[in-house]
Amino acid sequence: MLIDDWRPYEAAQAAGVEVVNSLAYLVGLYEQKRITLERALQALARMTRRGTVRAEWIHSALRVVAEIRRKGEN
Repeated sequence: MLIDDWRPYEAAQAAGVEVVNSLAYLVGLYEQKRITLERALQALARMTRRGTVRAEWIHSALRVVAEIRRKGEN
């Protein structure tokens, strides 16, 4: 199940539902080179402004995007 709001996400997870959020999906698209770095960062900025995704999730997604980019440069 795709859920972005952190409270429903945690409730679904606690109920045993396999969940993912848009951040993980977005990072996956970038990792698969289906979207550009610019598009990924723009989408992350929009999600941040929306304010429904936990700040820790945003930071984690940014770290993963940076790591993917770094590995792609080597």
